[in-house]
Amino acid sequence: MKLTLLLVLWLGLALPAASQVLPTSFSDSNLPIVLIDTDGSTIVDDPKIMARMRIIDRGAGQRNSISDSPNQYKGLIGIELRGSSSQWMPKKSYGLETLTHEGAELDTTLLGMPAEHDWVLTANYADKTLLRNTFTYTIASELGQYASRNHYCELVLNGEYQGVYVLGEKIKRGSKRVNISKLKSTDVSGDAVTGGYLLKLDKLTGEPAGGFLSKHTDTNQPDYNNKYIQIEYPKPKDLAPAQLDYISAYVDSFEVALAGPDFADPEIGYRRYLDVKSFIDYFLLTELSRNVDGFEYSTFFYKERRSKGGKLVMGPVWDYDLAWRNAGYADAFLPHGWQFTYANGLWSTGTFWRTRLLQDPAFAKEMNERWKVLRNTTLAEDHLLHLIDSTATLLSESQQRNFQTWPIMGQYVWPNPMPIPATYTDEIDTFKQWMHNRLQWMDANMPGHTNPNVTATQSVQAFTSLAAYPVPFTNHLTVTYQQRVAGPVLLEVISPLGRVAIRQQLPKQTAGLQTTVMPDMSQLATGFYLLRLTSPAGTQTVRVQKYSY
Repeated sequence: MKLTLLLVLWLGLALPAASQVLPTSFSDSNLPIVLIDTDGSTIVDDPKIMARMRIIDRGAGQRNSISDSPNQYKGLIGIELRGSSSQWMPKKSYGLETLTHEGAELDTTLLGMPAEHDWVLTANYADKTLLRNTFTYTIASELGQYASRNHYCELVLNGEYQGVYVLGEKIKRGSKRVNISKLKSTDVSGDAVTGGYLLKLDKLTGEPAGGFLSKHTDTNQPDYNNKYIQIEYPKPKDLAPAQLDYISAYVDSFEVALAGPDFADPEIGYRRYLDVKSFIDYFLLTELSRNVDGFEYSTFFYKERRSKGGKLVMGPVWDYDLAWRNAGYADAFLPHGWQFTYANGLWSTGTFWRTRLLQDPAFAKEMNERWKVLRNTTLAEDHLLHLIDSTATLLSESQQRNFQTWPIMGQYVWPNPMPIPATYTDEIDTFKQWMHNRLQWMDANMPGHTNPNVTATQSVQAFTSLAAYPVPFTNHLTVTYQQRVAGPVLLEVISPLGRVAIRQQLPKQTAGLQTTVMPDMSQLATGFYLLRLTSPAGTQTVRVQKYSY
């Protein structure tokens, strides 16, 4: 839609009266209210479309009404869908930027957060506690890291109530966000070229950032080889060739040192390149939460200039909605075992960094000592329970409206683990009980506790082996498996919304490797699915991807 038309609408017309289009069940809230109107345009993945936004928040202890005058923001925004697997879900997450009347970027404060123009509205659809992300960001902040500031709100989009959202900061370079030096395209030598860089490991979906391939290879660990490292900052259009050469060479030097025979040497080993404390804290939080995406996707790290420290720093933490027992695959739902040790043909564990670092007795000892300190402070169970309970209390009213609009409570939503809690209270209680068990397991199994090596308690799987290929598949999928207990096998292909798209019952199988070809799958839409196999020994799942060439 043309900007001139938007300006006419903005300057001359009011938003439609909310009471004319909203259900009577939503008129006011104890949370801030965000109202967005796209004037009939559809929000897409890319590019952003123009829209208008109002934010109402009268302050702590006050109720906000949709009829109140907007006192936090009233103006133009650019808005688009955001996320990868979350885009398949009916409750969408959005990226937005605040704009001037002329359509230029507008740095402004929202709900008391430092002025900027890039923001996110996170739906947390698959997280029925609605608090896994904010809980993790709070912990990270208390550890002394930067983490996305955020506020809960209730969203009304084009006159329709959308539920509980989190309005927060997008991860980016800035003095109030990832506070590293600004790089100009002319900074190509000396100290200037050494920082700052914001990097990440992530899916190559949407419009991935520029980057480079890791040069690390290991014939014994092929899944760890040649990972693509994205450069989030500077953006590709601003990245000078000399800067790309520098940061790729720096990461390569780190990985060469880490893989080398003298990797543990404090002078010539990995410590020359890595901020060890930040990595330990990141490792502990990722493992405590058993974040299935940790060190594989949504994993950020950055490098400041040499004159300001100049080492690789892990963080900020991001995207923990599938952590804390909310992913029913890759063992991430188990309170015991190390997440980083999980690997199969479909789900690798990311770079080799974690495994190699934990072979250094000094690193393991430092991590064990850090864990002991944190267990009496930030990670004390009473403190963590207080954070959960206080947020659940804040959401006690709004979560009811959210799940009236999205009636998924007690229902499977990919990738929730079984069993599914029946109520919001049950979701919170299950979260807390799992966290309690996880803390106890890590207390007893922390590296450096009894020896410098990591010992992981491995879960007993329903199948001795399980794989599916090709990856991705088009119309047919071959499944190979070996049962731990003889008996019939049920194969199910489950959509991201939890619906069984294909079901195939196989006759009783005995020992030995079995192979079956799933029926015609051409009717499935492109995207990720969960392949679930059930035998008398239990259920096991792997993630598969349908692709249309």
